Amino acid sequence: MTSATCNDTRISQPAIGQQPTTGETPLTNIDASHHDCSCEPKSVRKRKASRSLSLLVSDGRCSKMQEDPIDCEAPFQFCRMDYAREAKSRRELIARMLINGEFHLRCVESKTFKHLCEFLDPTFRVPSCVIAARDCLNLYVKEKNKLKNVLVDSFRSVCLSIDTWTSKQRSNYIRLTAHYVDSDWKTQKRILKFCQVPNHKVETIGKTVEMSLLEWNIEKVLTVTVSNASFSNGVVAYLSERITPVFKGEFKQMRCFPNILDLAVAEGLKSCHDSITKIKNVVKYVKASPIRLQKFKACVEQEKIISEEFVSLEVSNDWDSTYLMLVVVVEFERAFERLEKEDEHYFHEFVQGGRSPTCVDWEIAHTCVNHLKTFYNASMGYSKEVCATAELFLFVLESIHMELQSWSDSKDIHAKKMADNIRENFNKHWVNMHHVNPLLFVAVLLDPRCKEKGLRMLLHNICGDVLADEMTKKAKKTLESLYEHYSMLSTPLHLRKVTWRSIMDCPYKCKILPMIVQDVLAIPISESEFYSDGVVLNSSSNYLSSETIEAFVCARNWSVCKDQSSLYFKVDAYLNKTEMNTR
Repeated sequence: MTSATCNDTRISQPAIGQQPTTGETPLTNIDASHHDCSCEPKSVRKRKASRSLSLLVSDGRCSKMQEDPIDCEAPFQFCRMDYAREAKSRRELIARMLINGEFHLRCVESKTFKHLCEFLDPTFRVPSCVIAARDCLNLYVKEKNKLKNVLVDSFRSVCLSIDTWTSKQRSNYIRLTAHYVDSDWKTQKRILKFCQVPNHKVETIGKTVEMSLLEWNIEKVLTVTVSNASFSNGVVAYLSERITPVFKGEFKQMRCFPNILDLAVAEGLKSCHDSITKIKNVVKYVKASPIRLQKFKACVEQEKIISEEFVSLEVSNDWDSTYLMLVVVVEFERAFERLEKEDEHYFHEFVQGGRSPTCVDWEIAHTCVNHLKTFYNASMGYSKEVCATAELFLFVLESIHMELQSWSDSKDIHAKKMADNIRENFNKHWVNMHHVNPLLFVAVLLDPRCKEKGLRMLLHNICGDVLADEMTKKAKKTLESLYEHYSMLSTPLHLRKVTWRSIMDCPYKCKILPMIVQDVLAIPISESEFYSDGVVLNSSSNYLSSETIEAFVCARNWSVCKDQSSLYFKVDAYLNKTEMNTR
C-alpha cells in the first residue's frame, strides 16, 4: 500500500516509509491534532464555525472571518457579548407588547411569560412589573420627542379635536387630538393629551388645552372641534383669546357633525317612544328564559319566518342601536301575534295588561326602519370611514335635507311627525348657513367633481337660491384669503416626496395649492376621529397613576395610527383638475 485516504475529507496521504509526491506530506510527519482538525466531518466544522462568531483575536482586534472560520490563522478566545444592550432592547419590546396589546402590567410576572423568556434566552432576566412600567414611560417619552419634532418641523397648521366623557367611577377625562396631513399625503391623528380633570367646565378644558399646546410647541391651529356641542362655543372663545390662531381665528370653530346628527335623530324618536318601549318589553320577555324562547321559536316555525338574524335587545341607549333592533324585530311581527295565543302567561301579562304592541305600534316601527336608513347610513359613513374628509359634509347634509323633505310630503302621519321633530332639532345647528365654517365650502369648491357650480347646486337644494349665491361668494372669498395667507408665509412648504413633476416645474404660486388642500383635508369630520383607537379604561387601570394611563393611551395611539389611508388619489385629482378662480 503506497497511500491512505481519509474517509471524511477524501484526502490522499502517502503510506509510512514512502516518499511523498509534490504537495504531500508523509503520514508520520503529520501532526495528529492538525490531522484531526482538517479531517473533521463537514457538519462538525459548520457547528464550530457558528460558535466562533463571538470570538475575538487575542490582541483585541476582530478577526476577518472567511467562509470557513477554521482557516483563520489567528488564535481565538471567548469573550462576553454586550448583554446589557440586548437586554435593554428586549425590555423595550416587552414595553411595546404591554402598550399595544393592552396587557396587564403583572403579566410579566406570570410563570408562563417567564418560562417563555427562559426558553428563548436563559440569560435574559425578566423585568418586574415596576421596571416594566418604567420602561413603558421611557418609551412614551421617546416617541413623544419624535412626534414633537414632526409637528414642529412640518411648517403647517394642525386641526384640534377635544373629546370629554365621564367614567363609571365618576371621573372626568379629556382627550386632545391633533389632525394633519403629512408630507406623504396621509391623514394623521395623534393624541396629544389624555388626562383626568376635576370637571368639564369651559375654563378647565380651556386651560388644559392651552397648557398642552405650550408643552408641544404648537403655534398654528386652524380649527377646533369639540365633541360636546353644549360647551363648544365657550371653549373656542376661551382658546381664541389665549393662543395665536391662523387667519386671526376667523375659521376656528368646527361643529361636530356626527354628534349633532345623533342628537337630532334621538330627538325625533321621542315621538315614537311609547311604541318602541312596548316592542322592547316583548323582546325582553322572550329572551328572559329558555322556556319562553323555545315557545317563541315554535311560533316562528309555524309562521314560516326565515331570517338570518334573531330578535335581540339593543346594546346601548343610542338611536342607531334601537334602529338595528327594530330592523330585525319587525320581521317577527307575525310570530309575536301568534305568541299571544300560544303563551298564556304572555297573554295575561301583555295583552290583558295593555302592554302588547298594537297594529299602530308595529306601523310606527316599520316607519322608523324605512325612514331612518338614510340617517343610519350617514352616521355609519362618518363613523367607519377613516379617511372621511371635509368635502363630504355638504353631500351628507343635502341627502338628509332631501330625506326630511320627502317625509314631510308623504301621507304617513308618523313619518311627518318624526320629520318635524328631527328638522326642528337639526335646524338649531345648520339652518343658518352663516354659522357654518366656510372651510367646509372651500373643500367642496376645491373638489374637481363640484367646483363652483356643484357648490351652488348643493347649497340651492339645502337653503334656496338667495342664500346659495351668498354662500358661494363667501366660499370664493375665503379661498382668496387662504391663497393670500399662504403666499405670505416666510417658509415655503417643501414636498420632498411628491411625484408630480408639473408642480416642481411650475412657479411658486402653484405650490400654494397643495398647502391649502393639506390643511383643509385635515379637518376632522369622521366620528372615527373622535372615538377610535381604543381609549377604554378597564378595571386594571384603577391602580395606575394618571401619568401612566396617559403614557399607555398616547403611546398606543401613536403606534396603531402609523398606517393611515393615503390621500394621493384625492390630491392628485385636486392638483390636476382644480381651477383657482381667485379673480
